[in-house]
Amino acid sequence: MDRISWGAWVPTRRLDDRIRELCQQAIAARSADELDTTLAELRSALDEHTKRVRKRFLTLVLREKGFTQERRAA
Repeated sequence: MDRISWGAWVPTRRLDDRIRELCQQAIAARSADELDTTLAELRSALDEHTKRVRKRFLTLVLREKGFTQERRAA
């Protein structure tokens, strides 16, 4: 099974699917090494998900309070 490098940006839907997949892999792990590797990837994917949720929340709160992000000139 191909492993994805989580340093790169992954769309939210794909990240959610990857988290589900990693949970299934953790359940099916046949060795401690396989479980450790899978859990490390799962932890990384969950960290990325948490960052995205925080960013989304802050964007919504700031927009609600009237703050908007200035766009740079192209």
